[in-house]
Amino acid sequence: MYNYAPPPTPRITLVEAVDRTSARTLRIPTFRRLNEGWERSAGSSEYLTRFRIFEEMIHELDNLSHLTNDWNAYGSPAPSPNAIEAADRILNALQTIFLRPTRILPSAEGGVAITFLSASQNRAVMEALNNGERFILLYDLNGNNETIEWQITDPSSSMALLERLRNHLRGSRLASA
Repeated sequence: MYNYAPPPTPRITLVEAVDRTSARTLRIPTFRRLNEGWERSAGSSEYLTRFRIFEEMIHELDNLSHLTNDWNAYGSPAPSPNAIEAADRILNALQTIFLRPTRILPSAEGGVAITFLSASQNRAVMEALNNGERFILLYDLNGNNETIEWQITDPSSSMALLERLRNHLRGSRLASA
């Protein structure tokens, strides 16, 4: 006579979900191995190279959330969670058009600063401040500058501003100061 034994109960495993709100680090060994495989093949894939570059920038942004007030010994406030979230949205927008920042830093005014250098004399800084202000400062080494307020919530104006930023970094001139 045959005995029927139900299969053993499957082992339930919790898996970390990597989503927009995570720390964006791959902590599970399987994911880590996948990521290492991607890194090996990234030399042949422009997409993966870009992805890795922006993942490193997002990691830098995550590190800013651990700063405390007076982080620079001049009384500057640490970046607020809202400023870090706004900077994360800015990075996501920059990634869609692959406009690569040079650095991500805490702002002395309280918030996050994203800086851009170019081969020309043009430079730019995007800031997401703790008080909710968002702006782009376009400037050149000749003393010309222009400050543009940015409402991150409006996608059409955001893309136009990002294209303007890209053109500035490619060498378009600002009006004389």
